[in-house]
Order: sequence, then structure tokens, then C-alpha cells
Amino acid sequence: MIVTVCSVKGSPGASTLAVALAVADGWPQDVPPVMVEADPAGGDVSGWHAVADAPGLVTLAAQCRTGTATLAEHASRLACSAQVVVAPGGRPQATAAVELLAATDVRLWSQDRTVLVDAGRWHPLSPAAPLMTAADVLLVVVRGDAGALKQAADARLPGNAALVVVGETVFPASEISAVLGAPVIAGVPLDRHGAAVLCGARPPARGWRRVGLPAAARALAEALLTDAATRARLAQPVGGEWP
Repeated sequence: MIVTVCSVKGSPGASTLAVALAVADGWPQDVPPVMVEADPAGGDVSGWHAVADAPGLVTLAAQCRTGTATLAEHASRLACSAQVVVAPGGRPQATAAVELLAATDVRLWSQDRTVLVDAGRWHPLSPAAPLMTAADVLLVVVRGDAGALKQAADARLPGNAALVVVGETVFPASEISAVLGAPVIAGVPLDRHGAAVLCGARPPARGWRRVGLPAAARALAEALLTDAATRARLAQPVGGEWP
């Protein structure tokens, strides 16, 4: 399953949500998820957690050119337990690596596991656009205030988009969906303490995943898996044969 996370404008916390999903307990435990930083503008995780960007996105993209790729070989384990394929912080290097990865069949490097792709901002001409449109679901992270929702209204989101609303909002989910043209799949809180752990600014404390943003990410992971299972069942022919 490939879940791509993006934003439309501003900084609503898409990268932080991607890391939160990478540590969420809602995924199958036999094969833990891997997050891939694929923002053409450059990655954040290397700076947040003081980890090297090699191995990372550049080495994964280079390996894909050989016709084979082992995702886990290019991932770094963060203090919050997330496994992340780290992108370089500079735009030129990141853009070049994203273009190589986007030109590769996602099945080559996703390897039938849950992969969380942080693709930066949605735009149909973005180098990361193929990673967004090819995903099983594109999570578009927006803030719930009127200004942010108005900015997102002209985004022309693709058909696989689902909205994650950050913070409180006075607007009902049905109204947000109607205006933005995509369903609201979840709301997540503004959680300074959880975000600080995910961004490497403070160490994880006991039970930190049970509250705030990590807890919301777990519920979102479970919802995504339930939705995927439902779609898979609906795709099966009734009685073993198509009517």
C-alpha cells in the first residue's frame, strides 16, 4: 500500500504527519512501514534528526536505475522509531532524485509493503506528481481555518485525494469536501509536544504515542487499512465469476 502525503499551500504539517504515520501502531506489525522523503524542494528529516542523507533517497533512486531496489537498505531509523528514506536538504539534489524515482515503476521499490511518501506540495507539474497520482491514497493536509481552506479550493486535486484537516474548524466535513472536491478522511490535532518528538526536538517519553497527534495517526492508519480491505473485497467477483 502506498500512501502519499502532501499539502497545497503553506506549512500545515504534512511532513510531521508523514513521520507520525510511520510510527503509528495501526499498521501490520510483521512488516513495518517505511517513509520516503520525496519533496523536490528538499527534505526536512536530515536536519530535524541530525542524520546523514546517504543512504537515502539519492541512493534509492540510483539503485532503481539498475532495475532492482531494496527499500530497507536506504532507510534510517530515527529516535522516534520511524524508518525513513531521507532526502537531501538541497533542492537540486532532491529534485533530481525525485525525478528518477518518479520515473520508476513504484512496484519495484515499494515491494508490497506500506510505504509513506512525503511529496511536498501538490501541483500537477511537480516532479513528484507521478508519486502522488500513483498512490493508493493521496492525503492532502490542510488547516481548518477559512483562509487555508480558501487557498486549497483551487488546487484541482486528483481522484485519489483525501483530506486531513489539522486543528479545529467551524466547517462541517461535508462542506469542506464539497468545496475542495475530495472527502475528509480525518482530523488531527495541533500537538506541539508530539510534533516536537517527531521532529527530533525532544526525546520520546513513555506512552507518547497514546495521545495527541500519534494517536490520531494510529486511527488514520487503521482507517486507511479498513478502506483498502473494503476496496479489495469489492473488487472480487461474486461467486468466483464476473456477472
